[in-house]
Amino acid sequence: MLIFIVVISLVFLYERLKIFFSPEKNGEIVHKWLTVLPLSTYTFIILFAIFELILTKKYINPLLSILGIAFIISGTILRRKSIRALGDQQSAHIKIFPKQRLIKNGPYKIMRHPYLLSVVCELVGFCLLLNSFFSLVLVFLIQIPILIVRGFFEEKFLCSRFGIEYNHYRNNSLFL
Repeated sequence: MLIFIVVISLVFLYERLKIFFSPEKNGEIVHKWLTVLPLSTYTFIILFAIFELILTKKYINPLLSILGIAFIISGTILRRKSIRALGDQQSAHIKIFPKQRLIKNGPYKIMRHPYLLSVVCELVGFCLLLNSFFSLVLVFLIQIPILIVRGFFEEKFLCSRFGIEYNHYRNNSLFL
């Protein structure tokens, strides 16, 4: 069972890293560190959770694991809906596109950063799935603050790019 969970965890991590290393479309990357840092901490937390599971070899609470699966599924669905709404503007980086438009459909109708929320849901779910409580603490102490900083940088960029239109959107939607 432990080997199965570790293999599934590594496949999950591979799928997320594949997004970062996929070929990029046109556009100028702004603040590349705002992609590298969250991806690095995301990877670290998943590997730490696996290490924590292997090291402790503890009993896994099935109820926590089921809750974790629900978080992972919710996060994955939200991530896919966010990517679909972004369309050709989807990128792991904050980018300037030649014909950039403000996205306000799909999950972006309700919140400005659904993709970032999906990352949090996936990581929380992953930690719950593995019953990795120290890793869960790292999500709240490290990953969430980093994602909030990224969100603020995105907002600053979008505000300068779209001006009053973005301010109106920001006033009528949730951050996460």
